[in-house]
Amino acid sequence: MLTAFAYARPGRIGQGRTVSYPLSSARDVTVTREPVRRRVIGLLQALHSDQTASGPHGGSVEGPHFKSTVPWREDLDSRALTRHLERTLKATAYALNAGLIGGGNVTRLERMIQAEHPRITYREALAILGRRGFGLQDGDALSATAAACLTYRSGNLPVQVTECPDASIAYLLPFVGEAARASIRPNHPASSDGADANLLDVQVHIERLVDYFLAADRYNASSD
Repeated sequence: MLTAFAYARPGRIGQGRTVSYPLSSARDVTVTREPVRRRVIGLLQALHSDQTASGPHGGSVEGPHFKSTVPWREDLDSRALTRHLERTLKATAYALNAGLIGGGNVTRLERMIQAEHPRITYREALAILGRRGFGLQDGDALSATAAACLTYRSGNLPVQVTECPDASIAYLLPFVGEAARASIRPNHPASSDGADANLLDVQVHIERLVDYFLAADRYNASSD
């Protein structure tokens, strides 16, 4: 089964407290990208691990993407999948400490972790963007500019777009655009025992996710 999520800790998230780090701590930390990237990949593999007859599977890195296919045992409706994606992002962010990404980023991500991420359908996204001058047609991909518009409208929180043309869910992150996409393949023949199983396909753009985790300067500039 998918690895359980646990990012709430006593006295921190989940008990109404926000951990703040002084700006000096953010300046004192030298943030380097590669350790963050390695940590993010390890967390994604752990969160998407699944114990099967042939052993544990935690996804793989293919070019700029992390890709994972594991059995899906929750409901087939989109609400269960959006909850899973939100828990994955929050659990990954929670495991990144100030020594790794800087205090300013930790403080920013605390707000993201405690907030509920907006969910809109693809057609609702097109309608919102149309009112703002975007000329997208049904079936068009959401550009980086369109994604920026949707996340800015949501207070610089991540936005999940459901019911995309390919029946997937797109996860849009502030400043970086689409960072993840997921879908469920129902009644897919399982390779281990021949029985049918629902499979969860997840693709994460690693570099964009790392960019988001290290985006404190851009966030502060947009909030001025």
